[in-house]
Amino acid sequence: TTICSGSSTTLTASGCNGSLTWYSSATGTTLASGTTSGLNFTTPMLTNTTNYHISCTENSYESSRTAVIITVN
Repeated sequence: TTICSGSSTTLTASGCNGSLTWYSSATGTTLASGTTSGLNFTTPMLTNTTNYHISCTENSYESSRTAVIITVN
């Protein structure tokens, strides 16, 4: 996803029959700011290229995280 500096964007995930969680890093427990669970995540206004990570939890098992890169121009 590419956006202009000072803009936000809504990321949408699919393919999970459980719950989705958005993180600000590939490891650790820091959740992304804003809405942190569900199919959609709206970023804050961004001025730098930013990575978010999403995982799916089904039957008490959390998947590995998938990176989502937002490129800021």
